[in-house]
Formats: sequence, C-alpha cells, structure tokens
Amino acid sequence: MAASPFNAVKLNVIVIGCAGVLLAAGLGRAQIGSLTQLLILGGYGAAGALWVVWRTRRILKRLPPLESNHAADPYIKTEDSSSTHYGQK
Repeated sequence: MAASPFNAVKLNVIVIGCAGVLLAAGLGRAQIGSLTQLLILGGYGAAGALWVVWRTRRILKRLPPLESNHAADPYIKTEDSSSTHYGQK
C-alpha cells in the first residue's frame, strides 16, 4: 500500500502540538500576565491551525480528482432519475 500524501501534515500536527505544550510550560514559568499568556498561546494555536489548513489544501490541489460511483449508492439522486424519490426509479 502506498504512503498517504498527508503523512507530512500528520507530522506537522505532531510537531506543532509538542511545541505548543513546551510553549505552554515555558509560559507557565514566565512572569507575565494571564491575558498575555492567553494571547500568545491563542496566536500560536491559530497560526498552527492555519499552517495545517494551508498544507492540507496544497496537497489536495495536487491530488487527482476522485472517480465517484453514484450507481452504487441508492440515496444519491442522479440526473437520469425520473422519480422524485431517491434511489427509486
């Protein structure tokens, strides 16, 4: 089985999470206000989330589109369905 193209994103999530835990521990020992700590951690979390979304979207753009087989799913209405009920003709 081929490796997932999202393995790099998974690794990024792990690294961002571990760095976030270390940042939180460091901020806990720092002599700064709670609001400042919250803003720093919130900014880090938002930046990390945006990074993961950007990387994921970049990978999705490079992947070929999926072939869909709607005939196998009776609940998906196709263009040639003459009935108003899904899956019934």
